[in-house]
Amino acid sequence: MILNRLRRRKPVETAGIPLSLEELGAHVLVLGTTGNGKSFSTRGILKAFMRAGHPMVFVAAKQTEPETVLQLCREVGCEHRFMKISPHGPHKLHLLKHLLSYKDAYGAAEFLDRVKEIGTRGEKGKHDPFFGQLTTETTQMGIRLPQLVGSEPTLEDLMMVVKTSPPSLEVAASEAFVEGKMGLCSQLIAHASEHYRKEDEHDLKSVLTFFMQTFAGIGEKARSAPLADLTGSVGRLTSGAFRGVFDTETTVDFDAIERERKIVVLDAPIVPRNPTNQMFQAIWLFCFQEHALRRDPRQVDKAIVLVRDECQELVHASWDASVTAVARSQKLIHFDLTQHVSGLKTAFGGEGTTPETMSFIANHATVLGFGNNCHETNRLITDLIGQKRTFQFSGGGGKGGEKPTGWYDQALGVSGGGVHWSETYLPHVRPEEFLSLPRGVAVMISAGRTFNGLPYHVCDFRE
Repeated sequence: MILNRLRRRKPVETAGIPLSLEELGAHVLVLGTTGNGKSFSTRGILKAFMRAGHPMVFVAAKQTEPETVLQLCREVGCEHRFMKISPHGPHKLHLLKHLLSYKDAYGAAEFLDRVKEIGTRGEKGKHDPFFGQLTTETTQMGIRLPQLVGSEPTLEDLMMVVKTSPPSLEVAASEAFVEGKMGLCSQLIAHASEHYRKEDEHDLKSVLTFFMQTFAGIGEKARSAPLADLTGSVGRLTSGAFRGVFDTETTVDFDAIERERKIVVLDAPIVPRNPTNQMFQAIWLFCFQEHALRRDPRQVDKAIVLVRDECQELVHASWDASVTAVARSQKLIHFDLTQHVSGLKTAFGGEGTTPETMSFIANHATVLGFGNNCHETNRLITDLIGQKRTFQFSGGGGKGGEKPTGWYDQALGVSGGGVHWSETYLPHVRPEEFLSLPRGVAVMISAGRTFNGLPYHVCDFRE
C-alpha cells in the first residue's frame, strides 16, 4: 500500500524527493487534479533551482502566478533576479527581426504557424493540411517580399502584403497593379522588380509567381483560409493591448537574462482560456527554447529551467518532441505541471493522439503523480511503475493424487499434499490508490532508478 511506504520513507536530497537537482535535469512532469497539492508541493523543488542559481522562466497560467513567484524569490533571497514580461510592460521584441537574424523566411513562417496552432487549438474542427501548408507559404512570401526591397519586415507589413495581394489573375495582370498603384503588395513588387539584386533573382521569381499566379488564381474560398489564419494570429498580436509589443523594437536581451540568472515570469494568464494570451506566452516560450538550442552549452554554467503550469495549454507535439530530444545536452530543463492525461490528448488534437501524448510523457525522466480522479491518468502511472511477481497458494484434500514436485515447489516448500500454488503479476500501485492519496503526497518514478529496491518512491511534501 502507498501509505505503508510513507512510514518507511528515507531521508531525501531535494525538497522532499530522493533526487539531486542534476538528476531532475532530464525534465519533470507533475500530474494531479486541482486541489491535490501539486503546485504548493513542488515549490520547494523550484526554490532549490533558484538557490542553485538557475535562470528560470515561469509561464503564468493564473492571474496570481507572478506574485507567487515573487514571493518564492523573496523566501530564497533572490528578489533582485525577478523579472516580469507582460503586454503592458517595457519589455518588447521585434519578432520578425529577431527570427530573421538566425533563420530564413520559411523558418520564421513555421515559427508563426506554431504560435497560431497554440492560439487556435481549442476551436472546433480539424485544420486541413492543404490550407495549413498554403498559410505557411503565404506567410513565407509575405515576409520575403519586403526583404527583397531592403526593408526589415514587421508583422503589420506581413498582414498588409497579404491583404493587398491581387485577388484574381485579372487584377494581377492589370496595369495599375504592375505599376505599383494598388496597395503595399503592388508597390513592393514593382520596386523589387526594378531594383532587385542579382543574388535575389531566384527568390524574386518565387515571390512573383506566388502572388501573381498561384495565390491570385486559387479562388476566393482558398484565399480566405490563410487570410483568416493570419488575421486570427498575427492580427491579434498587432492590435489592442499587444500593439507594439512584437513589432517596434527589441528591449530584451536573452543572453543577459541567462547571464544574470534572471527569474522571468510571462505575465499573461491563460486560465480561463485566452487565445491571445496563449500566443503571447508561446512566442516568448519558443524564443527562450530556441535561444537555449542555439547557444554553445559548453559556455553555460547553469541550465535554464522552463516551468509550465497548465502545460497542456502551450505544448506543441512535434516541436516539443524535437526540443526535449536534445534539451538536456543543451542545458535546458522542462518542469511541466498538468491535471491529467486527457487534457494533454485534447491539446494534441483529441482521440487518436495517444502516440503523441505518450511521447510527450516519455520525454520526462521524472514523473510525480498526485491524487487524481482520472482513471486513465492513474492507470498510466500504474503502468509506468510496473508490476511485481507474487505467489498464490491454495490447499485441498489432495483428491486425484498429489501434485508432481518441481524445483519451484521445493524452493517454496509446498510440494504434494494437495497444496497448490500459482505465479501471478500484480501492479506495485493500484490505480484506485490515487483516489485516496492525501493532499501533498505523490508517487514518484524516475527512469532507470530504484528506491530501496522498488521502482517508485512515495513523497510526502506535507513535511
